[in-house]
Amino acid sequence: MPEAAELRLVDCPPPRHFPAMVKLCRALLEVADEEFGPEWILDVAADPVRFQSLACLLGYERNTSGSTTVVTAALREAADPEEHGVLVVGGKGKLARRVPEILDETAPELGLDPDRLKEASLLTARSDTRCLQDGHDLYHHVILVSVDTGRWVVVQQGMNVPRKTARRYHWKDEDVREFVEEHPVHADEKAEVLSLQGEKASGCREAVLDLISEGPRRILRAWSEMKTSVKGPLDAYIDDRDGHPGRLRPEELPPRPDPRALETLHEIEPVDFTEYLRVDAAGPSLTRALALIAEFMYGEEPDRRDPAEYTTAFGCKSGDPYPVDPELMELAAEVLEREGSRAVKRLLDRRLRGMRTGR
Repeated sequence: MPEAAELRLVDCPPPRHFPAMVKLCRALLEVADEEFGPEWILDVAADPVRFQSLACLLGYERNTSGSTTVVTAALREAADPEEHGVLVVGGKGKLARRVPEILDETAPELGLDPDRLKEASLLTARSDTRCLQDGHDLYHHVILVSVDTGRWVVVQQGMNVPRKTARRYHWKDEDVREFVEEHPVHADEKAEVLSLQGEKASGCREAVLDLISEGPRRILRAWSEMKTSVKGPLDAYIDDRDGHPGRLRPEELPPRPDPRALETLHEIEPVDFTEYLRVDAAGPSLTRALALIAEFMYGEEPDRRDPAEYTTAFGCKSGDPYPVDPELMELAAEVLEREGSRAVKRLLDRRLRGMRTGR
């Protein structure tokens, strides 16, 4: 299943040891290709804890937003699809928006299907924007692809500026059936979260699809009724300040759904949420409105649980617990480049002997 991790949101330039990060990444990819195969890095990228361990290995903090953006940038610079068997595309802002264009340019040359990969990129981003509304707006998106098998992993990140937090979301293709698989919950429930991902929200998703089939008039009438309702399953979210209940809290009530968007959805009448996510007109606000109407009318609740989820080898950019030693990082890269998997095996053998002797 997709997974998630919560980090501190920081605004700072790339670290000065970024060239060493790229060099060590390249050495790790070469050793991994020899020892485990080219898809090793996809397995690392798909797991939030292993990914964070890689960030720490590369001298980044265990819990900051840059551990996502800078580490994926280093992987993108280091990975050669023909040499390492892995294509890494995307990044922050403009680089994220250029993913479809770059896939169209590079995928056919590598024998990969660009349309399949572009759809995976699009629907994972839309799911974490529309179906998972946890207050974190996406600004970073990277897709890693195995040249041999076409297997893909998406790593994307959103920010919540007032909270000063970032959320990283991990997707891997073998876990995806309808692009609404949930990110495991590792934090307290928060009322402002609204999620249509996962089994807990399956009834709400079905109710949303049923509403779409009924047409715009029925939906708009229900939205008007919902504005003043004080009865039913939304009671827990009713504003009762001054002892006068009567309206949903402003943060819970979305704008009136766009009739034209509703008409577009009704004409398409999606059969599942994969098809729903393909519809351009179904943005986050409309999705939120449909989910709340489904709860209001049918009692089918969205999921309101809040998703959230570290090793230091060469130091850390912040200096905690100690500063990065780029010379040592480059030396490690050179050892790996020279010795390859033999160096890794020697380290593992030494570690196992230490465990047996209690050292």
